[in-house]
Amino acid sequence: MKKILSLLSVTALLFVLTACGQSAKETYVQAYQGFMDAKTYETSSTIDVNVQSEDMNNAPNAQMFLGLINNAEFQADVRVDTEKEMTEAVLNIKTSQGPMSFNLDVPMHINMKKQKVYIKTETIKQAMSMVPLLPVSPDFQFEKEYVALDASASTKNGDQKQLQEQYNKQMMDMIKSLSEDQFTKNENQIELNLKGKQVKDLIISLVESSIKENNQLPQGASKEDIEKSLEDVSFNKVSMQTTIEDNQLKKEEINMEMEASEAGQQGSIAVNVTNQFKSINESIEFTMNPTEENTMTQKQFEEKLNQLMMKSMMPTEQ
Repeated sequence: MKKILSLLSVTALLFVLTACGQSAKETYVQAYQGFMDAKTYETSSTIDVNVQSEDMNNAPNAQMFLGLINNAEFQADVRVDTEKEMTEAVLNIKTSQGPMSFNLDVPMHINMKKQKVYIKTETIKQAMSMVPLLPVSPDFQFEKEYVALDASASTKNGDQKQLQEQYNKQMMDMIKSLSEDQFTKNENQIELNLKGKQVKDLIISLVESSIKENNQLPQGASKEDIEKSLEDVSFNKVSMQTTIEDNQLKKEEINMEMEASEAGQQGSIAVNVTNQFKSINESIEFTMNPTEENTMTQKQFEEKLNQLMMKSMMPTEQ
């Protein structure tokens, strides 16, 4: 789930860094290593995104889309037990634009030993009513409380463990590659500031490390594609402030501002991420309890959706 938290934005892979004791860099490395090695932990994250685009500002439909993004509030509360290979997360998405509004909680239980993601069917029903691709009557109900979806069709459990270990190593190597003068310490807070070229270099370094360690990149991507996409991107501001207490990460505030140009059109994006950490290596409890009796399989779920689709295509009685 660490990877899941990092991938909330591209920058989260790069800026989850810092801390108090020796030098600023040494303190952060120690605290961050402790978090990466933690058996259990809880995190609470909020993400705020602001996107501006000259091209999209001139299109009414695109303006509504931008409004939904810029007015959105994203939050994720996560519990992780690495020994049990279980993660429980509640994702909240809330946004509005004119007459449109959207507020959805998505509780998920992830069991990597079984390679399953369990989602409450009531949440799926709520989402279906908000985005009416299929007509759902108010009295419609799924037969079970949860649906079990395949977590990974292509990655075996042993491979997943190996990839996580390789990812942790890549992150630590990246942190250690930063120079001392990029870290500023003030009591129990450490601030990290990166310049535009440094951000691009770190992204390329992480890509090269991914290729070297596990020969794996996001599907359809290559190092050359990523380098080319970065040519027209300018990172105006990248900073992170981390609070460390008793050699443990407590809070991170990550801020990034970037601009991009394409076909003469300018666009910008600002991302603000706040992560709070607790219960590191402490006892945690999972609140969701999917069982064979209260869970429908992915095949059963797909069959249910097909039934709804067929029913929606049938002519109604006059």
